[in-house]
Amino acid sequence: MLSRKIIATPLAASALLLSALLSTSCQQSQSPDVEVGDIKFAVAQEYPSSTVTYNGTASPGAVAYLYRDGHADQNADLVIANIVGGPVILYGIGGGRFTAERTIINNSDTDASAVQVADFNADGIPDIVSGGYTTLRITVMLGRPDGTFGVSGQYPLHGVWPSQFQIADLNRDGHLDIATSAYAGGNITILLGNGDGTFREAPPVSATTVALAMVVDDFNGDDIPDMAVTETVPTVGVLDASGNLVHGTVQILLGNGDGTFRRTDSYPIGLLSELVRYGDINEDGKGDLIILNALVTNDASILYGLGDGRFAPEQRMLVGGPSSIEILGVRAADGSEGLQLLDFNGDGHLDMAVTQMISSRLVVFEGDGRGHFAPVGSYAVAGFPEDLMAGDFNNDGCQDLAVPGNVPPISPSDVGVARVSVLLNISAGCH
Repeated sequence: MLSRKIIATPLAASALLLSALLSTSCQQSQSPDVEVGDIKFAVAQEYPSSTVTYNGTASPGAVAYLYRDGHADQNADLVIANIVGGPVILYGIGGGRFTAERTIINNSDTDASAVQVADFNADGIPDIVSGGYTTLRITVMLGRPDGTFGVSGQYPLHGVWPSQFQIADLNRDGHLDIATSAYAGGNITILLGNGDGTFREAPPVSATTVALAMVVDDFNGDDIPDMAVTETVPTVGVLDASGNLVHGTVQILLGNGDGTFRRTDSYPIGLLSELVRYGDINEDGKGDLIILNALVTNDASILYGLGDGRFAPEQRMLVGGPSSIEILGVRAADGSEGLQLLDFNGDGHLDMAVTQMISSRLVVFEGDGRGHFAPVGSYAVAGFPEDLMAGDFNNDGCQDLAVPGNVPPISPSDVGVARVSVLLNISAGCH
């Protein structure tokens, strides 16, 4: 499985090589946990997550309130991607803690490298959709009142190696639909929901050469879901005459309201852009795109929305934390892979949490509502973290974080079991 991932994303191969070559430097450069300002997280608690050491950058999972014994309790649960076997569930037991024993849903597929949760048949019970690297299938599993899941359908992936799921009502018929990107193939797979947990295949959306990441939202205010998809061509990047890195693009596809999309604009962005988020970071009433450019430049491309489905040219923001390694005068090589865009301290402004893959840290940035972010915390997390999940794990009204890692601890008890780090939000105002 690891070889497939390396082929699909050159970033993973580069990161593994750098990790091996620079492990001593990483250990020396790691700073102690830093908490500055009024956004603070408790030291991470680790739990076993997947059955292998490599989850990849695919959708890492979701926070949900799953059913057990005919009802859902008030404790948030974690549903986590798992390359060998079905999705892994960690049940919440209260106070932001989770069971140390994993539940693996083995009736889904041979793997579940990308996972998302939604209620596809509108019965009030969370369901799961997973995608497989090896089978190239999308599997939908419907939740039952007793906490078990049953497969309602399997559908072909139009591409190679699923990367991310987006769930929305793409054709405005009142039923949830599924959009899936893939690391290779250049297409977005569209499954239109029938409302009963089954789906029908729609024509795939031709997006980019390499559809690394996507986000679905309404960019032009017509109440129809739109799509932004990133690609990287060339995948290794070159320097132009001005010394700037020539990189990939983000494609904007506006929805037609029937599950189809039309390509409109394309904007230059950074290298190996494997994650994109959408939110109004400068609070002008128009949503903006934030796209992580991993590994080499260790920055993010910010495209401010114009409100009509168009965006301003990118502006760059460094997202390297205090553990970033300086190579050839560039503070980089830390692999910014995961990002959550949320208000962590309840001041009404969007903040950011970014994972740093090589140094195995989570860096938190506080937003000021004008598009500026300042680093206010750095936390050690499970080895080689990529994307991350957010939710209120202890029912205090604040957003907590769960960060799956890709490298297990070396111990006789759980060799071959990756970990997930849970960080509880203890910012001012959390009770």
